[in-house]
Amino acid sequence: MSSGQNKLNNFIIQKNSNIPLLHGKMFTGVGSQKTPPVYREFMAAISYVLGVKGYGLRSGRARGADNFFEIGVPAQMRDLAEIYLPKKGFGVATGCRSFEIEDANVLMEAMYIIDKNNIHEAWQHLINKRGDSFAVAAHTRNVFQCLGIVLRAQSLSKFLICWTPCGSKTFEETTEFTGGTRTAIRLADVSGIPVFNLAVREDAVRLHKMILEFKKHNPIPFEVPTIRDLEPYFTKRKRALK
Repeated sequence: MSSGQNKLNNFIIQKNSNIPLLHGKMFTGVGSQKTPPVYREFMAAISYVLGVKGYGLRSGRARGADNFFEIGVPAQMRDLAEIYLPKKGFGVATGCRSFEIEDANVLMEAMYIIDKNNIHEAWQHLINKRGDSFAVAAHTRNVFQCLGIVLRAQSLSKFLICWTPCGSKTFEETTEFTGGTRTAIRLADVSGIPVFNLAVREDAVRLHKMILEFKKHNPIPFEVPTIRDLEPYFTKRKRALK
């Protein structure tokens, strides 16, 4: 393998790098950096249960939701995680496999996907504005978090789980109040990836039931909050029925 790898299991995808063999059953776990602390154990438990069930995590190692999901990845699934970093040394490493993508062709294809689908309304302004290289990198990694490093239909995440203050789940529902997770939600929506927002009561209850069902027969190394604990952080917005 010609891609660099250090002791933290971090892959540097440079020009002509061999893309590592990636896991086929992935989910995206992201969300606001302001995700309430009560969600820490909930998100970690979701990652743990899904990991035991064979799902690999895709995330971005930002504070808040990203970190909450990553700490829950069971040990046997850490080498199958896909944690995409916007810059070298970003965030707090957990032992999960991470990627720094430096190959210009791969990055340009991801940026084109954002532009083509109008994922970011001010994309052309952002990519041509001096001093915003980190913002561009942070938004671009959302493409990999949803579509995988090869950016093909067969590598799509099976679903996306997040928390945002507004409870957005579709392209049309996202606003400036959704925060940076708006990019991931919009990408998921246009790609046909189901979105579960833990600020939506129904979604939180569904995943909470999954955890409780798992706990009947398996231990979980996290103290899972009750739905009552989470209730204050559910959105009050009315969602359109499909």
